[in-house]
Amino acid sequence: MLKELKIAMEKEQVVSIHTKDGEVLMGTPEKTSMQAKVKLRNEDGITFIPYEDIVHVMRVIDFP
Repeated sequence: MLKELKIAMEKEQVVSIHTKDGEVLMGTPEKTSMQAKVKLRNEDGITFIPYEDIVHVMRVIDFP
């Protein structure tokens, strides 16, 4: 999970994050100084998601 987030940050790819409460969030992860949370940017703004709440991460890869 953390590996996929790290790769997505480096390549500026969109991810789909599934949380423990059943929510699915999509956006581009960004590096943050908060070590316990991931910063996710999407059209609604910025969301901080605690790593402990993340169940599954999927990278969304666009083809040219």
